[in-house]
Amino acid sequence: MGASGAIYGVLVAYAFCFPNAQLAFIFIPVPVAAKYFVPAIILLDLLSGVTGFSIFGSNVAHFAHVGGGVVGFLLMLLFGRSERRR
Repeated sequence: MGASGAIYGVLVAYAFCFPNAQLAFIFIPVPVAAKYFVPAIILLDLLSGVTGFSIFGSNVAHFAHVGGGVVGFLLMLLFGRSERRR
């Protein structure tokens, strides 16, 4: 087991807080804004999980990545609203 779902959650939270920050995929060193990069990799994992075709290898839990991203987004909504009320 790995922690990649949690990393996706942190990536989504980062993209939510800093949408114009520049990120680069390690194999493609072209910086892209987080608001475009993070949804693209989550969509890639969702499509890989549904179709069964993966560019990352055969033993990847694609739905764990998507689930981590969803949980990261929900936590940002939950904690973001509570911080604004204070």
